[in-house]
Amino acid sequence: MPKHGKKYRIAAEKVDPLKQYPPAEGVKLVKETAFAGFDESVELHIRTGLDPRHAIQSMRLLSEIARGGTLVIASLHDLTLAARYPDRFIILVDGAVMADEQTLTAELIHRAFGVSAVLTGTGDSRSFTLLSPVDK
Repeated sequence: MPKHGKKYRIAAEKVDPLKQYPPAEGVKLVKETAFAGFDESVELHIRTGLDPRHAIQSMRLLSEIARGGTLVIASLHDLTLAARYPDRFIILVDGAVMADEQTLTAELIHRAFGVSAVLTGTGDSRSFTLLSPVDK
């Protein structure tokens, strides 16, 4: 078993590895336990599929973190959330980069996923309605 230093042990005592922390509490905990002298990367796993309110709160929190200068990389499968928040889209199809774009568009969704989509709304109210699948 590897031996950890004092700072690591102090930080580890603050974290319950079995607990699922709410996003704001998790970010606060990350900041409290950070001890590196440089900007550390943070990996977050946020479940957004079942609770729309939680999903929007989580994405707003990630946007706030990004505005603070921290790189945020999120893997999203919800096209509505993807349409509203990110500044850049890297679309993977069969494990390969299919597109690297600044804006998620109906045409990009069609090329990537073979479905027609209609965009409605603007800003943080953007949403896609998916239509029937078509041949790629």
